[in-house]
Amino acid sequence: MRIGVIGYQSRTGIGVMINDFAEKLGAVAQLVIPHDTAEDLAPSNDRRMVHSNTWCPPRDVIAAFAGLVDVAITVESDWGGKVFPILHDKGVKVVLLPMFEWWNPSLPMNRYVDLFICTTMQCYKGIELKNKVFIPCPIDTHKIKYRQRIGKPKWFIHNAGNMGIGGRKGTLEVMRAFTKVKNQTLKLWVNSQVDVSEEIERIVESDQRISLNIKNFDNYEDLYEHGDVLIYTPHYDGQALISAEAMAAGLPVITINAAPMNEHWQIYKGLSAPMFVKVKSTENAQTTNPKSLCLHVDEEALADTIDLAASFRMESYSESNREIAETCFSWDVCLPFYEHYLEAVCEH
Repeated sequence: MRIGVIGYQSRTGIGVMINDFAEKLGAVAQLVIPHDTAEDLAPSNDRRMVHSNTWCPPRDVIAAFAGLVDVAITVESDWGGKVFPILHDKGVKVVLLPMFEWWNPSLPMNRYVDLFICTTMQCYKGIELKNKVFIPCPIDTHKIKYRQRIGKPKWFIHNAGNMGIGGRKGTLEVMRAFTKVKNQTLKLWVNSQVDVSEEIERIVESDQRISLNIKNFDNYEDLYEHGDVLIYTPHYDGQALISAEAMAAGLPVITINAAPMNEHWQIYKGLSAPMFVKVKSTENAQTTNPKSLCLHVDEEALADTIDLAASFRMESYSESNREIAETCFSWDVCLPFYEHYLEAVCEH
């Protein structure tokens, strides 16, 4: 079975995810899609890399990739509409990890997908198709270094990434909430891969407890090396990967009580609670998928939660979070399931 992957070769979230799949599944080829802002890291002389110069690959580029693989796996994105029909015509099986917030059942490309792998129960229950399975999106618990957090937290961190579409990570709300935190000894460290808005800069200037770190991280696992607690309250998130990665690093996590972030309680409740505390949120806008609502954190509640979190010792949260990451999300656990279903698709 010759496995291929389709997606970015970049330090973006999806780029890291695609690279992990390529490495762990032993992919023989990748159809490299250029990112609109991030640098392409794929060597131009690597024969395993089939490069497209545009987000919508030309037919001959797709055909060249198809000649190298038996099955292709990718994350849902706009390139599927052009790529999937050609792969299907060439006899290549297509496996798609749908992003639930963008899910549209009426898209023509869906008919060319041989298997949908849903990485959250929200996605699995929300997609009304028969050719679907649930497997968590794996994280590399060997690459992400575990450090037990000891004592009461002082440093809170928030990863804004490349700020996403409309600030989807909820960075502005997190920073506004932190200005309302009563405990003046606490600190917030915000990581961003891109320049931030003037409003965010004003917040940093007005509150000396908040620090901003703008850089393009060479290794995504470095995001979780420092700090005591991760604050992750996104407007929407199809994978909840950031919270799972933070858990693997031993970080307690503050997040919202909404799917898919709160699935860590619902699915894996046999272990200790993986999240530090829950945060109330309101649902007042829709994403592309009407079933996936845009969540807005209650900033007052988040500020109160941060103050409350500072009163707890972190040892037990840190240990249980790593345990859950290793037991439920690690490649060691998930890889056999991915291999099984890819083989089954090829044999069908």
